[in-house]
Amino acid sequence: MVSGGNELPNGTPQLADRLYLNDGKGNFKRSDAIPSIKLNKAAVAVADVNHDGYPDIFVAGSPDALKFGDIPESYLLMNDGHGHYQKTQIPDELKYAGMIRSAAFADLDGNGWPDLVVAGEWMPVKVFMNKKGKFVELKQPEMEKQPGWWQRIVLADVNGDGKIDIIAGNYGWNSKLRPTPEDPVKLYLTDIDKNGMVDPLLTHSVDGKEYTFLGKGDIEKQVPMLKKKYLYYHDYAGKTVDQIFGDSLKGSAQLKVTSFTSGVFYNKGNGNFEFKAFPSEAQMAPLFGFASIPGKLNYLLAGGNFSGVLPFEGRYDADFGDLMYVDKNGDFKWASPVSSGFLLRGEVRDIKAIKTAAGVIYAVAINNNAIKFFKINN
Repeated sequence: MVSGGNELPNGTPQLADRLYLNDGKGNFKRSDAIPSIKLNKAAVAVADVNHDGYPDIFVAGSPDALKFGDIPESYLLMNDGHGHYQKTQIPDELKYAGMIRSAAFADLDGNGWPDLVVAGEWMPVKVFMNKKGKFVELKQPEMEKQPGWWQRIVLADVNGDGKIDIIAGNYGWNSKLRPTPEDPVKLYLTDIDKNGMVDPLLTHSVDGKEYTFLGKGDIEKQVPMLKKKYLYYHDYAGKTVDQIFGDSLKGSAQLKVTSFTSGVFYNKGNGNFEFKAFPSEAQMAPLFGFASIPGKLNYLLAGGNFSGVLPFEGRYDADFGDLMYVDKNGDFKWASPVSSGFLLRGEVRDIKAIKTAAGVIYAVAINNNAIKFFKINN
């Protein structure tokens, strides 16, 4: 288990990873077999990376609570065969892959070695192929052209062709922000007020003109000089980023996203992937949970929502659960929650398939609420 958020700075003891070992009878006991790394983290993925018969752990880093925008460090903990883990060397492309929110292992090329897929905010989905225990990034144009605010990836054979696909939950279309390649959403990392601290500045573009996302009242809390430059709100309204800040943002680091679309990257073989977007009904909120239902007909469950936003944005709570059928072309047909019975409320954070004697049950984890269970009625 790892911890992260925006409350505790790096170095805080509560940010150390926690490993719980099963005694074989369903009882868990905390172990000291992992190094104490007190950094913000976001995700964990487990696989036998080097084929020695013992599971290894990839830990995805999350930005320091006081330095949002800095790319965090991710790391790989290798099992020594005696239940102890040591941090090992990984390529910088993976070590600093981005602000990862989700990570998963699967054999994407069918060679028997687990490959790694990561995704997060202000970054594209990235694939790292396992070359006999060493990870090499797979440059994939279909993914690189879609940096987004990716919240969750799940690896499964969605269309039943025998190859593992990448199910990817993005921020969705139901937002004040609608990034495109022509009109991206950006985050400037600059010290506007010259106090030695980075001031992340969120902007969006309309018809090629760039504007601050937040209004005068919020911006001037961090940049008081704007109060004198723009005495009234109507003076500030309609001003572009260049008009407001002039040359002060030039040369500063920036992050960019061009798509909030959720969907599936279909594995076409030979290292190629093709993206298919979910229907508009499944783009109503950020998606955090998925489960693939294989069979004669291939189905996909999804859920999401997010409420941790300013009143100016409004809560992202328009997703009531999604059941989608995948046709022979890999396109999706959406069924309403009322007709499907897969009806959810609240902030869905994960969906897992559980095998039982009575068949597969799908568990849906909802933030600040009880877990809900669903079973397919044939």
